[in-house]
Amino acid sequence: METVPRVDGAIPGFPYEEYFAQSRPVIVTGVVDRWAACRKWTPQYLRSVFAETLVPVGIARSGHFRLDPSRSELEHPREMVPFDAYANYVEGGAGASGWHYYLQRLPLPDYCPALLADVGVLPFVAPERLSSQNLWFGPGGSCTALHWDDYDNAFVQIRGRKHFALFAPRDSPYLYPSPALSHAPHQSRVNIDHADPLEFPDFSRAERCTCVLEAGELLLLPTCWWHQVTSIDTSISVNYWWKADLESLLTSNVAHMMREIGRGGTLTVLKPFLAKVHGGTSFMDAAIRAERAGQHWMCVMLALAAIEEFVIVEARRIGALDGQYVMSLDVGTVGRRLAGVLTREDLERLDAAVACAHRTREMPLEQVSADDALFMIDHATAIVKQPVKVGAISADRGGALD
Repeated sequence: METVPRVDGAIPGFPYEEYFAQSRPVIVTGVVDRWAACRKWTPQYLRSVFAETLVPVGIARSGHFRLDPSRSELEHPREMVPFDAYANYVEGGAGASGWHYYLQRLPLPDYCPALLADVGVLPFVAPERLSSQNLWFGPGGSCTALHWDDYDNAFVQIRGRKHFALFAPRDSPYLYPSPALSHAPHQSRVNIDHADPLEFPDFSRAERCTCVLEAGELLLLPTCWWHQVTSIDTSISVNYWWKADLESLLTSNVAHMMREIGRGGTLTVLKPFLAKVHGGTSFMDAAIRAERAGQHWMCVMLALAAIEEFVIVEARRIGALDGQYVMSLDVGTVGRRLAGVLTREDLERLDAAVACAHRTREMPLEQVSADDALFMIDHATAIVKQPVKVGAISADRGGALD
């Protein structure tokens, strides 16, 4: 079982970009322990700041908090609770009633912007790319189920300790994600502490990596890394999510997750990734840039996604396809309904592109050739003609939790 390395971030000119380029988790010390929050924030201090403010508190029968795949919410609906009443629960012996409560992912700018003065600026996150700053506050034993995020994550431990169980994106086939078009495609169905070998026989093939994040430490967790997080003590944490450059998503980490998601439906379910790219992009543009970055497998899949999106949008426009979401799609069959939109040559290109994509879909990433990538770009460009911008299809499913 691997452990996460610790590095000293107090070194002048600390090379954050090198650690992000490795797309592996790392714990950074000597940085956030200087923040005022690490001196000031206790349950009593938070109570004095929030007072009677109503906050949405998660509820679970056990200490494990999971999303319901049939809706983008916890298995039990959150309750709006006065903060000081929740602090009483945390300080007074959690779980005595048989129910467990956890304040998760509370947006600080919305609920208590005054607390932002106590946390520092992360040097590797440009302010215009920052998506959220969230507070986490709960008793020991609070645990969020195994999942991955589609943002890079900077997780700061302010008080107490948290245990992280981590799995690389390449292990996704062994972690039994919820269906791609469910409301929790980023959540595993496995209870990793008590995995049923009959229901999840391949889980034993996944390689677990663990760490304990101490107060005053920062965990850099790249996008698509699976993680289950358990509070060891009464815990106060803050995390940051931010929009990435497209180039930072053109990695094998994201490719492994693309493969897993694509197995469960059309590749247009990947739209949440593109929606979170700084400045936005289209499938076609992403495919071209993947080819330039040497990510040939991703290029082929993104080009196929551009074709699928074009076919879906055009088929809906002329009334040849109904329904908001498309679970599966025979692109060739639907393409033949687009009389007056696709020419005979377009349909021949469509068949050839789909055949190329199907041939490469399950290949090892490194075995897909540059010729395959260029073939797909040429054919997709000819079929799509004009890139379909992100947002043409609503395919947002689920969210992220920690």
